[in-house]
Amino acid sequence: MKPCENGIFLSRVAFGVLAIGALNSRAGATSIPDVVIDCPALSSEQRASLEARVRAELAMNRLSGSEIQVNCVSPLVVVSYATNGVSVRSSSAPLVQDINQWVEEILTLVHAVIAPSVGLGTSDTTASGASNVTAPSAVNAPAMGAPSKSLPTMSTEYSVEPPHRGEPKSVSLGGGLCAELWAKPVNAFVGPCVSAGLRLSTFSRIAVTGATQWSTAKPDDIALHLWQAGADARFGRSFWFALGMQLSAIRLVPGIGFLPRSKFAYEPTFALRGGLSTTLGGQKLVTGVGLRGYSGPRDVRLNSVTVFQLPMFALTLGIEYEFDL
Repeated sequence: MKPCENGIFLSRVAFGVLAIGALNSRAGATSIPDVVIDCPALSSEQRASLEARVRAELAMNRLSGSEIQVNCVSPLVVVSYATNGVSVRSSSAPLVQDINQWVEEILTLVHAVIAPSVGLGTSDTTASGASNVTAPSAVNAPAMGAPSKSLPTMSTEYSVEPPHRGEPKSVSLGGGLCAELWAKPVNAFVGPCVSAGLRLSTFSRIAVTGATQWSTAKPDDIALHLWQAGADARFGRSFWFALGMQLSAIRLVPGIGFLPRSKFAYEPTFALRGGLSTTLGGQKLVTGVGLRGYSGPRDVRLNSVTVFQLPMFALTLGIEYEFDL
């Protein structure tokens, strides 16, 4: 072969090799997966680390034309997966308090949403190195076109949300000063009051109550001493109302010259109260006003002599400090 012809031949071979390499490179190229991370709470380093690890996960599973979108909307993180512009599935989980654990938690959700696609074998690499996308079978095609129906199944299988638990119950104790006012006969009773209850939630509490009060006046030289015990149920947070029933024991202590020296009268009562609850020193300060109903106006006698008439209604006042155990 002549030198001129040899040079032309080598030029044509070099051109052919370059063309074949370009075609192989074009045939083997795959679209880079798109990763969108919308988590403002993450630092730039955390977002960069998360994006790199998500891209590596997609690359290792050869999911070309895929898109992963991460949205952190407190208190949830939602991870959505789409391929070739078609939304496939998504999954969500509550965000933990430690922000340093978010990256691992989000990667768990990413693996969850792409795992079914990896099992289906959505991509295949030929011996020549070119990537050929295989179409899903006719059985699987409707599920890929209807992501909204597959979402509940996906969330049930991969969600790490803890089971719902009700508000914790706690035992509470209270103590304070209570008063009761009678209109007829005019009298006022003042003394300590206590309660012990179970706080079912921040809205409700049931309790047993007790009080002892002394009269400030002595009708016909007779001192009165009230003992009350019962139970009530209270509802509300800042503003509250309560319903209760008590047994009242009224002790009559007459002055000199009366026999017997003391006597008890017993009355079932009901109480309707309302008031305001505020936080003081980490515990509750409860103030209230209410109405106590007796069995009806009746005479209370001592030595066959009417000493006073029990009222039908009485006004009650109270201030109590409560704390939880």
